Amino acid sequence: MVQVGPLSPGGSLTKGNPMAAMKPRTGEGPLEVVKEGRCFVLRMPADGGGRIVIEMNAEEVKALGGAIENCAGLQ
Repeated sequence: MVQVGPLSPGGSLTKGNPMAAMKPRTGEGPLEVVKEGRCFVLRMPADGGGRIVIEMNAEEVKALGGAIENCAGLQ
């Protein structure tokens, strides 16, 4: 069993107590849309690292595609 001491005034653990390991962000990669079962999963890179993950049904994918195609800045 690990015993954790009180927090110092600054809010961090006092010296000598265990701390959580810093882990790098994973899951960074290109924009992708994949079909998983009955839904589609959009994975989009985000500023600062990581990716935004959105699950959509077929109707929502079509509506998103139409909205992107009709965007004034792309025409």
